[in-house]
Amino acid sequence: GLGQVTSPVWDLTGKDDRGPVTTLPGAWAGGFSPDGRTLALDNDGFVTLWSVGDWKPLPQSADPPSAVYPVRFALGGTRVLGHTRAGWVSWPAAGGPPTRPAADTAVHLAGMADVSADGRVAVESVYEPGADPDKGTTAFRVTDLAAERLDAEGERGHVET
Repeated sequence: GLGQVTSPVWDLTGKDDRGPVTTLPGAWAGGFSPDGRTLALDNDGFVTLWSVGDWKPLPQSADPPSAVYPVRFALGGTRVLGHTRAGWVSWPAAGGPPTRPAADTAVHLAGMADVSADGRVAVESVYEPGADPDKGTTAFRVTDLAAERLDAEGERGHVET
């Protein structure tokens, strides 16, 4: 159960009258890796990864914590993807430095992003400020997370519509 203060975890195979098996930090969003061994929590903008079963924090959690929303597993659970005001950030689920799968030239709208069910495509709303603050434009950006080629603008795997 996700909550602002705590995120209690129940064993659904246990008896009905048993309480939570553990209580994790509060989170606004979360998700399990495809193999079910890792839980990613977005704790009001800070990503943490937890091993399922012993419920210990994993060392590959973003360090320093990074403000992101939402957080998703991508590419078959090999990457953890978080959305920031500067665009998507991707971390290897097994640990390592983050990368940015698309150019970050505009203001990326918080909470206006998600990843496809198969974890291969990310979408987001991007705001380009105009000369007059009321004259900016909003675009819908699609990023092919599996793309290894550059698009026509020389950027890796994203298309704006």
